[in-house]
Amino acid sequence: MAGWDWSQILTVGGKQYAAKRAGSTFVELSRNYVTDEQVDATTLNIDIRRAFTAHVPHESGRPAIGPIMAEGAKGIGTVSGDGDDPMIGMAISTDNGNTWSNRRPRSMGAMGNYDARAKWNQCGRGRRPQSVFYFDMTEPVKLEITGIVWGEPS
Repeated sequence: MAGWDWSQILTVGGKQYAAKRAGSTFVELSRNYVTDEQVDATTLNIDIRRAFTAHVPHESGRPAIGPIMAEGAKGIGTVSGDGDDPMIGMAISTDNGNTWSNRRPRSMGAMGNYDARAKWNQCGRGRRPQSVFYFDMTEPVKLEITGIVWGEPS
């Protein structure tokens, strides 16, 4: 994954703007723009990676983590092309963030598929002090995660 190429962020009149580290690119930052250097909210360019983490504390032993589910907006895919079946990825660290599993992608649902479930089974066993979950998405759709559910059978 390449580093972020923007070096300055300015707030003017309630809007945020960014200047590129090299060259003369100057853009407005907005949640409506899901790819880098868009001309407007309807055009696509370089997908922006959105990421977040969650964790489960462990008191002792090696407890089974159980299934993990990402709850939130489903069926948010675009009509066609990039983002028509948006995927969210998850990697797990069962040793407090020192080592990570491979990224495991799951569908957030094509447009109108509101029953899609981003669920990961066979997540291993945790160990003290915590297991950490890293989630990311680069699809050009709105990422609306309302919570991460773990250990609940479905």
